[in-house]
Amino acid sequence: MPSTTQTDVLICGSGSAGLSAATWLARYGIPCKILERRPGPMTMGQADGVQCRTVEIFESFGMGEELLREAYHVLEVAFWADDGTGSGRVVRSGRAADVQPGLSHCPHVILNQARINGLFIEAMRKFNGQEIEYGWDVKGVQVLGEGEYPVKVTAEKAGKEQSFEAKYVLACDGAHSTVRKALGYNMIGDSSDAVWGVMDMVPRTNFPDIRKKVSIRSKAGNLLIIPREGENRNLTRFYIELPAGTRAKDVKLEDLQQASRNILSQYEVDFTETVWWSAYAIGQRHADFFHKDYRVFLGGDACHTHSPKAGQGMNVSLQDGYNMGWKLAHVLKGLAPPSLLETYVLERQKVAIDLINFDRYFSKLFSTKGNASPEEFQEGFVKSGKYTAGLTAKYDESPITTDLGLSDLAKNIIVGMRLPSSQVVRHCDSKPVQLATSFKSDGRWRVMVFAGDLGIPQNKTRLDAIGAYLGSNESPLQTFRLNGGDSDSLIEPILVGYGPRHNVELEQIPPAFYPITGKNQIKDLHKIFFDDEAYNKTHGHLYEHLGINPQNGVIVIVRPDQSGKAFRMSSKFNYTVAPHLEEFAVPFPTFRAANPNYAHFVGGGLIFSRTAVPEDQGIKNGAEGEKTPPPFRLLLLQRAFEDSYGGHWEGPGGSCDPEDETLLDGVAREVFEEAGLRVSRFVELVGKDEWAKLRSDRVDIVAKYTFLVEVHEAKPAVSGGDHDEGRLPANKLGNGTVVPGLERGWEHRIKLDPAEHRAFEWVTEEEIRQGEEDSEGKFKSFAGQGKTMLDAFQMLRERSLLA
Repeated sequence: MPSTTQTDVLICGSGSAGLSAATWLARYGIPCKILERRPGPMTMGQADGVQCRTVEIFESFGMGEELLREAYHVLEVAFWADDGTGSGRVVRSGRAADVQPGLSHCPHVILNQARINGLFIEAMRKFNGQEIEYGWDVKGVQVLGEGEYPVKVTAEKAGKEQSFEAKYVLACDGAHSTVRKALGYNMIGDSSDAVWGVMDMVPRTNFPDIRKKVSIRSKAGNLLIIPREGENRNLTRFYIELPAGTRAKDVKLEDLQQASRNILSQYEVDFTETVWWSAYAIGQRHADFFHKDYRVFLGGDACHTHSPKAGQGMNVSLQDGYNMGWKLAHVLKGLAPPSLLETYVLERQKVAIDLINFDRYFSKLFSTKGNASPEEFQEGFVKSGKYTAGLTAKYDESPITTDLGLSDLAKNIIVGMRLPSSQVVRHCDSKPVQLATSFKSDGRWRVMVFAGDLGIPQNKTRLDAIGAYLGSNESPLQTFRLNGGDSDSLIEPILVGYGPRHNVELEQIPPAFYPITGKNQIKDLHKIFFDDEAYNKTHGHLYEHLGINPQNGVIVIVRPDQSGKAFRMSSKFNYTVAPHLEEFAVPFPTFRAANPNYAHFVGGGLIFSRTAVPEDQGIKNGAEGEKTPPPFRLLLLQRAFEDSYGGHWEGPGGSCDPEDETLLDGVAREVFEEAGLRVSRFVELVGKDEWAKLRSDRVDIVAKYTFLVEVHEAKPAVSGGDHDEGRLPANKLGNGTVVPGLERGWEHRIKLDPAEHRAFEWVTEEEIRQGEEDSEGKFKSFAGQGKTMLDAFQMLRERSLLA
């Protein structure tokens, strides 16, 4: 009976897809089993084109410099075509940049797949010592659907059979996938009658563009020339279209060489050395299913095959593994539910189908049967550049890709696509860097705060609010931080400002953007950037590149695989709304249109506490000395003496601005600007007041809505108390006593704007009533606010929140 080995993840095949996923797992420290049929590492790969997006991925894993140093850089494409004289000669018809300027900071390069795999293998060893097990021939796969390791894989090595049990299996075992066949899945698509040959060789020729990427369309056939890495070696790849009626299995090396000479008939061409060659019929197919019970997943050539001319095969396969790897790691680490893996199928199956459709178009463009003129061919080639650079993949909506309809905030950030990059200047050392270099493939999500021009007071207010939230205990940075990890261990905050960086000092930036991290627990100053001119006089114009208005800014959430989505910059950042108050959460223009009688809107937020005054420890009564709970106190602010109604008292609030997204946004913004507190929940509408405002030519009616609100700062220090909908958790009573573990002291950290308010107090119901009824009362209010405040106390009493 064969022995059995258990593993979290078993990867069948060590091609691009399998190694990319395995590198992610190794980065997380998760060991896996990689079974490869070959007796050892690949020595000569068939794929060689490394598109811009793939180079970005290598850069994010820390392998980019080595890749770029060893590879041939494709910078220009030369187009040649028949001269139209009937002589069979070809002439250069045009030139173009291989990658359109601005698409990516990374180039399109050429490097043998064996070396690409080698870079992955070296990275895996570095991360967690992961190795590949060679000589294994996978025989069968079963999903048993029960137990911790529900997938059974049978494999054989040196005539000895062994069973493997895994939680998840990745089928990355190529176009003739054993796993796919064992599952009974089929490849859907067709094969054309077009046959192409390919050979890697060293040519001796007087053709002038031999060290450029070249497309040649002639009466004798079509030829695509791709220079290979190694300047001293002059290795070059030829893709040659063979005559109609040719069968791939009948093709000989001499046939490819002669076809090349026919196409380049006016030039001398000798083939001094041929390293590898092959012939193939063009086919475009994809698997009918990409998974089995979300336990076995197909990737790479196991689920999509196509022609090699567009240089997509290795790249799309590698990106399959890149998409799957971090998701598997999140699930296995307990950071996400298994349902996250469903998004692999949703996202990559669509990419595979798009690839097949593009390959049909691109193959037809190259074919002699195509009727495109040289000019039309070049135009089609250039227009396809964004796709061939790997920058068009767009993932549909899912739990991790949500389009909030905010494309106006960042016109060039497309939800579900990789976040574009441009040069920025790092604040701490003035070093110009590409923004994308901050997106390390280390498993972290990013909160990218594009704060805009911080010389605009509203932007600075928003940034302070967002920074306060990100630095608080309620922040997702704290909620999801890894055990024993720093605050940025799972979610990393990054700030990108706009304009002269020297106008902003570090102390003006919220500390959440330079957290204390690492073994030595020092400030990490490398998360703050500015869209500014560098000392070398270059300017990345990132905001313009991304379509972000520096007057407003935007927040972008970036997945571990660099796909992003945008959020509106807002001082509220995070609050919830009681269901019966949803009518106030509609867009502000909609709310205004529904209330046409009012020319102006004002909002207020009333904040209560039971622990504001240390001596409020309750009053003993009764024979057993029981304590009554301390009284509720309401936060009041005293208006500056030089202001209208100077010296009077009010709750936080003020006019709603046209920039406020909703009426509630305006209330939350005013509470933060006037008191430095962040609204966490709108609980109840206390009242609505109206008054007339006399103008020279009219009378405007003003409406003020006052809400009972909770704030983030009042979160209990120890969780565990019940938290009913609509109640104030920081002030709630438990059998007549204050909730244990309530965080004290937040009430005294009120931050006033001295231009508007000179003092604050936490005031009891009786003190407010005295201010209303007694001329000697301290807490005088105005415009009917005193009555609204007393109504709020009555509301608390009716909701059983007061004894």
